[in-house]
Parts: sequence; structure tokens; C-alpha cells
Amino acid sequence: MTDSMVAVELDRSRGGSLEALLALPSGEVRAYAVLAHRSAAAAAVIAETLAGSGLAVLLFESTDVEDVVRAADHLRANFEAPSVLIGHSAGGVAVLAASRRIAETRAVVTVNAPSGEIPPAHTALLVMHAPTDQVVGIQHAGHLFVAARHPKSFIALDGADHLLSDPADAAYAAAVLAAWVARHLPAAGTPAPSAAELAHRVVVTESADAPYGQRITAGRHQLTADEPVPLGKDTGPTPYDLLLAALGACTSMTLRMYAERKQLPLRQVSVQLRHARIHATDCENCETAVGLLDRIDVRIQLDGDLTDEQRDRLLAIAGKCPVHRTLHSEVQIRTSLDG
Repeated sequence: MTDSMVAVELDRSRGGSLEALLALPSGEVRAYAVLAHRSAAAAAVIAETLAGSGLAVLLFESTDVEDVVRAADHLRANFEAPSVLIGHSAGGVAVLAASRRIAETRAVVTVNAPSGEIPPAHTALLVMHAPTDQVVGIQHAGHLFVAARHPKSFIALDGADHLLSDPADAAYAAAVLAAWVARHLPAAGTPAPSAAELAHRVVVTESADAPYGQRITAGRHQLTADEPVPLGKDTGPTPYDLLLAALGACTSMTLRMYAERKQLPLRQVSVQLRHARIHATDCENCETAVGLLDRIDVRIQLDGDLTDEQRDRLLAIAGKCPVHRTLHSEVQIRTSLDG
């Protein structure tokens, strides 16, 4: 172990902690990477080689996607979110799945790994596999590589075993990996996306948990969406539920901000919402005269020693929340194919 390795303890989602190491470059950090492995010796060689190329690597032994996500959260909170995810053996399956939950991912590398989820569009993929691997057959690498989108690369680790037990094999894999990663990182001095930019980035991908299930990554937050039974499996709110949640949350936040600014004795806000499709003839003040239209009913409960005048003012303010105004304004939605 070298002085460039720093011990780190990560909190696990199911409780307890995970011991990890952070390999740091001697000079400026060009980017951060996460390495989930099953061989401490090979992982150390890879991490130290990448550190020599300017990458800081957080490495740990795990095959759990939640551990990879937690590791990324740790780097994001304390340094910078990882742009490279590396997985050895079953750790490769974990980083493939995590690439859809870590919005900052630019490149994914698997080493002697079973096939898994395909990384998001425009995420570079390097598949490294030993043709003579007796634990995970080379066919797994073939399935993953064929299914993945470009940019993608494949490197055969001729003569190596599953754990890269021979130091020479580990060194070769590390050198090739470092050279490949360098091609898929921003040039030195390129500013990383700001926290504000990431906060407004939402990525939705299909989930394998249900026919219509979706994984939603909003900045560093994870959500799910689905359709109710029998069409779906009810693994998450419906899209309209999420729309109502956005309006309700925005309404409550707007009321709280106003009450704080005006020093009103507002203790608690609760917003109930319901969406329905109604006939236009049932709406007296709507521009649409025929057919069906959407109606959202919003009921607000205000707890606190408020006067009637204060309650009326809060009701008026509720209609000024940004999401409410967006739903009432002209919205341009630009849709294009990616890749």
C-alpha cells in the first residue's frame, strides 16, 4: 500500500459500513472514478495506475449496485461526482446498473464481468475480458458488447485468469484502461457541470422490475414510476401522480416562503390534489367548448392562528407557484432522438 491510498468508510443503504480506499494522484485531480471489485490485488494496481494518470479512484470490494451509488454520493458530497465507473467480476454488473442512476457518468468499464444493463446513450463503454476466464465465460462480454451502443470498445485480456492474479496481467489491464479512459474525459481545464446544471437534469429509463416501470434520476435523487395493476405492477406513482406531486409540493413551498417572509403564524400546510378528465360543457369558464379537458382540483389545509384576511391572501399566493404558472402558460416541448 502506498501513501496515495486513504482509508474511507462508506455507509451502506441496508445498515453498517463498507471499508473503501481512495487512491489520490500526486498532482491535480483530473476526474474521479469508482471501482467495485472482487480482487483487492488487481484493483490496487488499477487504482494506482489511474492515479498516475490524474484520476482519483474510490475502490471497494462489492457487487451491490447500492454500494456503488453510495460511493458516488460520497464523492459528490466531499469532492466531485465520479465520471468513470469500473467494475470487476460481479462488480461490473453493479456499475452497469449504477450508470443509469449516476447522472455524471461519462464512461463505464467492465473487467471479466457478467453481462448486465446497457449504459445510457452517449456513455462510453469498455468491455475487458479474458477469453480463458473459467468463472465468467467470454460469451457474457460478447452479449454486453453487441447490445451496447457506441461509443464502445472491447479488449481481450489474453492469458489472464478471472481475478487477474498475475501482476503482469493486472498491470496490462490497468495500462490499457487508463489510456482508454483518458480519451473519454474532458480536456484538462474543462469546467465540470455545475451543481445547478445537474439539479435540473432529469433522466428517465425503463426498469426491469415491471413492464412499464421507470427509473427516474433527478440530480442526485432517485424516483420510480409505473402504472397501476393490472396494466403495470404499481412499483411507483403514475406519471399523473408525479405531475400532481410537483404541483402540490410547489404550492406548499410557495406558501411556506410567503408565510416566512410576512411572518405569518402558519404552522403546517397540507395540499390534496386530484386529476380528472371532464367534458368541456361541464366547465363554465373554460376556453375549450367541445370534447374533454383536464381538471386538477387542489384543496389546501392551513393550520395556524390565521385571520380570514391572511387565509385569503395565502389562497391567492397558492396560484402563483412556479409549477402552477407553468401549467397555465404556453409551454414548448422539444423532442428529438438521441444517438
